[in-house]
Amino acid sequence: MEKLQKVNINYTPPCGVIIEETNVSIYSGDTKTRFEHGCLQLSESEIIWIQHSDKFVLRLEEIGFTELEKAGMFGKDKLLIHLKQQDGSTSQRYIKFSIREGTQFSSALNNCLEAESWKRYRPQPSSASQSTKPEVPRRIVPRSGIVGIERAYEEQAAKTQSNIQMAFEDLKKLIQSAEEMVALAKDVSRRISEKKGNISEDETVLFKSYLLTLGIDDPVTRDTHGTSNNYYEKLGMEIENALFRPVEEAGGLLSLAEAYCRINRARGLVLVSPEDLLKACKTLGPDRKLQLYLFPTGVYALQSKDLETGSLDNETLTTLEKEGPQSVESFAIILRISVILARERLLSAERIGKVCRDESVEGLKFYPNLFLINS
Repeated sequence: MEKLQKVNINYTPPCGVIIEETNVSIYSGDTKTRFEHGCLQLSESEIIWIQHSDKFVLRLEEIGFTELEKAGMFGKDKLLIHLKQQDGSTSQRYIKFSIREGTQFSSALNNCLEAESWKRYRPQPSSASQSTKPEVPRRIVPRSGIVGIERAYEEQAAKTQSNIQMAFEDLKKLIQSAEEMVALAKDVSRRISEKKGNISEDETVLFKSYLLTLGIDDPVTRDTHGTSNNYYEKLGMEIENALFRPVEEAGGLLSLAEAYCRINRARGLVLVSPEDLLKACKTLGPDRKLQLYLFPTGVYALQSKDLETGSLDNETLTTLEKEGPQSVESFAIILRISVILARERLLSAERIGKVCRDESVEGLKFYPNLFLINS
């Protein structure tokens, strides 16, 4: 396949195009290549195949003879181009183009081959130019063929992979140098908590977002703590330290799905799997600041140690008495919690009789249980 050479996309043949076919694919022998759905052009000196940024040229002088395989009712014709060897004889190798209707293209190509039309476009050196000016060698694109082109793509992919690895090495160095920034952020956070009223709410929210992007400076990994229970215990301690404040700000309850997103965002590139997160949270015992809580519906959540379920039920009732009947979505907006936790809190209050539901064409809404209140 060395006869088929890749050229620059801006290359134009020395003569005009005679005929053109679209939606043409290239075969290397009987093997279909990845070069498909291109445009095949014929000039008096060469065959050109174009697709996006790829452009291939086959010189007519390198063609021995052609064959046209007619397809059935729903197939495509196959134009076989048998190539010449260096001694001028025809080899057994050939290039195949699949064309919707190849009769006209094959006929035009055979006419060019019989007339040897490419000879009219060969440069004729003059004696005067040879005596006065040295001949400038013509720049020829190496004939790498389809196999060589695919090899070049593989080399490019390997080079890209090497660049990616170098980028990750630079990223590791950046993470190491960020430890000082994390220490500085912790110090500024302490000063903010001491000043309290002197800092606006917007500034506090902005600084918390900065801290969240900085993340955990030394995350727990299997490489440093193995795969035993020690890894899950250390990971549980990391989760407790990283998420204790977000759990408190969320009212003492944070769904495990939210915890998974927060802890992985804080860990940066060293992500933890959902299974490891669940096992780590199960190591949080009753003496820890955070505990794993399982709702009757099967939803997991991280719960603050000081939080009592009864207080949540009372808060749910108080909210409904103050704001009126609420759907799950509107209740979540009022308390600024996730829809999952809002649903679980409403169902928990319903199970002990503090609230009741009403299902209508307007959807599901929860009301204070007036029978319980009035009695």
